[in-house]
Amino acid sequence: MTVQTVSYIQIWEEGDSIMPVLPVSEGGALFHWLIGSAGWRTKLTQHFAKLELEQQSRLLLLNRYSYEWTDETMRRRLKLFGIPVSEQAVWHGKYMPAATSYARTITFWVNQLEVAAAGHSLFQPSGKFMHRQLDDWSKPPYKRLSQLAIRAAYALGWDTLQVTVQYVHSGTQHELYGAHTIDDVQAGDVVLLTSPVSRQGVPAWVWDAYAHSLLAAAISILREERRAYNDLKYGLDMEYILYDSLRRKFISAARYLPRSGIAGCDAVRVNGNVSYPIMELRPLPSSTPAGLVQELEGAMRIAAKVIDSANGFHTSRQVDTLTKADQTDSGSSLLWHAGGRPRGRFPLGGHIHMSGITVTSELVRALDSYVALPISLLEQEESSAALRRRPKYGALGDVRSQEHGGAGGFEYRTLPNFACCPVLTLDVLVLTDLVVRHYKQLSRRSGALRKVSDAFQRGARDIYRDDAVEGLLDVYVLANVNARISIERLIRKIELNWTWNESDDIRSVWL
Repeated sequence: MTVQTVSYIQIWEEGDSIMPVLPVSEGGALFHWLIGSAGWRTKLTQHFAKLELEQQSRLLLLNRYSYEWTDETMRRRLKLFGIPVSEQAVWHGKYMPAATSYARTITFWVNQLEVAAAGHSLFQPSGKFMHRQLDDWSKPPYKRLSQLAIRAAYALGWDTLQVTVQYVHSGTQHELYGAHTIDDVQAGDVVLLTSPVSRQGVPAWVWDAYAHSLLAAAISILREERRAYNDLKYGLDMEYILYDSLRRKFISAARYLPRSGIAGCDAVRVNGNVSYPIMELRPLPSSTPAGLVQELEGAMRIAAKVIDSANGFHTSRQVDTLTKADQTDSGSSLLWHAGGRPRGRFPLGGHIHMSGITVTSELVRALDSYVALPISLLEQEESSAALRRRPKYGALGDVRSQEHGGAGGFEYRTLPNFACCPVLTLDVLVLTDLVVRHYKQLSRRSGALRKVSDAFQRGARDIYRDDAVEGLLDVYVLANVNARISIERLIRKIELNWTWNESDDIRSVWL
């Protein structure tokens, strides 16, 4: 067995035995990177599990939940997560292209929901790719494609994975579905090849990029823990639709609101055309869940004032005497809808921004298990339009790294718009905050299990319902008195089979 230590990184390559490992507190590595066959990784994982039990704290093990796939099972898995994949795509093998049309190919080396390295790839007759290093993948089309690669790695259970993606020239691209956001995948974007990362299988510059990325993450995590997450702040991107109940039609948010700002609108492409139909509220960040709820209410009041000013304001008594046309002009019939996909049209998200914290696969899997699973039990029934938000939107592990003005962090995008009322909004944010601060003390990672993640994607909530409630009880134990009230409310809602109503006008409870 070969073990390499690079400061806070310990790289475990395949061998015949397992050497004793020092606890983190005694000088061991922060990240343990498991490389090798499935049997080898299983042995290592079992070994580390005993160590974690002794320390009462989880270690950051890369590829702890990795699975071995066949070409066919890999394709099925990616399709279940809404990820476009070529019918000729292969897992850890030689890719043989079937199409002769011109397409461009790029390979991303994923590291924990971020990209460590990328390169333009040229197919060779040997069935392998030759790679030319790409220094900046933050611009189109690479930004879009990098998210596709990250989603693929997470769906397959790997923290470090090589993902080769094909795309066509932007001038010939068409939309894959009817309506979706600007950064969504486009027709011609497909996964061709996925393969575990090994020292012998990647260029030297890729290996160096991994070491640099892991070291930077380790230093950031240690700094955050020493400061007790004092710099941690939360923000929101909450998407709503405006619906005219009299004329029974959607009203574009762009009619009233600017594209940017605290109360603005979000862009989607509809049949190739860009429009801004969705109202998006972006409250100022806060260090506490209660403070963020107050900021969201303030954003709602700003939006309401702008919309009412545009339509002309009338008191409730005056509205009773208005004609039907006047009521439409006054905005009295304009409903604000939250949820996952109200009235079956646009999929909505409740994106939680977290700044001052480093994204790791372990943290995101904890958010999936302790936040996404129980909150999904509060959505409308599986047969509703809300479920059709998945798999294209709201899959487990849907995150994006964000700069947040230099503070760093990420955006957790799995949840629908849960801000149906102030109390539920507070409870979800309290739960999220507890998981972020204590995820190393929370051992449950149910969302990483294939049975559970498959059920989540399909909406088969009965499969994971009991586990989700038990997860809330795990969090309850770590919460203070005030936070326990929020966890108790969430558990009670699930026990009563309570679900939110996406047809409700959320202004009635917020404003």
